[in-house]
Amino acid sequence: MYYAFFAPSASAWRGEVELRGLKDGTYHVTDYGDGTDLGSVQASAGKAPKLRTEFKDHLLLEVSQ
Repeated sequence: MYYAFFAPSASAWRGEVELRGLKDGTYHVTDYGDGTDLGSVQASAGKAPKLRTEFKDHLLLEVSQ
């Protein structure tokens, strides 16, 4: 699964992004824009996992099981 997030201004954005649409399980998260490993998240029924992050301009994620 791939996700793209964009900052609303030229300054850095900090907070949580919600990774919707994942089935139950553990997922590995990578910023494929720069190859940074962002760890893992746990998805469970009825609750989308959230990832605390900080980025400037954009964040491009690849989420794999």
